[in-house]
Parts: sequence; structure tokens; C-alpha cells
Amino acid sequence: MNDIDFFDPFRQMNRMRRRMSGPGTPFLDFEFKETGLRSPLIDMRDAGKEIEVVAELPGIKKEDIEIDLNDKYLSIKGKSVGKVDTEKKNYYYKERSFEEFSRTVPLPAEVLPEKAEAEFKNGILKLSIPKRQSKEKPRGFKVKIN
Repeated sequence: MNDIDFFDPFRQMNRMRRRMSGPGTPFLDFEFKETGLRSPLIDMRDAGKEIEVVAELPGIKKEDIEIDLNDKYLSIKGKSVGKVDTEKKNYYYKERSFEEFSRTVPLPAEVLPEKAEAEFKNGILKLSIPKRQSKEKPRGFKVKIN
């Protein structure tokens, strides 16, 4: 068996379809913006009093990540530093992208964005977002990465 991982366009289309219509999330209920081939893969789970989010951001520096959070949406934006040498020829694969990216997902509950905590280590961004317990008026907030 060959160890080469071939590009499968149907796998990519299925992954995009799953991203655009997650469980209980109508397709048009959130902004879906993606440039190039890069978009962070995200795991989101209910951890009782908070929502935990883990995002894969390989090759990205902490200072090049921006997290916007409000009571309905989480948005992770950033850019990778570098460039692909376009003068070299004879590529077998050329899938890397050094562009800006953005991923916006709806949150399953109202949250306290000002109390969110973020940690970034080895290309993995971990967010802990406390759920809103009272009926305070929500507002947007930028999250600082530790």
C-alpha cells in the first residue's frame, strides 16, 4: 500500500458541507468566510458552566491571531507569515497557503465574552467561555491570548 495521501475533492466538499450545516445550525444563520485553503478546524463542547473551544492553527504565531466574541458568535481571524516560492517549478503538490483566514461560528448559548480565557500553545488555541447565567445585556469583546 502506498503511503501518499492523495487529494480527494469529495472529502473536501463533505468537510465544507459539515462546517456549513452543523447539528441544529441552519446554513444561513452565520457568516461563512474563508480565503485560500486555510480555515481553522474547531471542536466546541459544553463543559457545564462554560463552553470549551479548541482550534487548530498550525504555523500561526500568537500575535497574528484575533478572536472576536459576542453573545452569538465566535470569530477567529489571523494570517500566516511566509510565502510559497512561485518561481520554482515541478511541484507534485502545492496546497499550502499564506493568506489571511477567518472562521466564524455560532455559539450554542449566551456567554460572558469579557470573562473568556484563551491559551495558545504548539498551534492549538484553547478557549474557555463562561455561559451567561443572568439576563445582563450582552456586548462584543476582544479576547486576549495568554
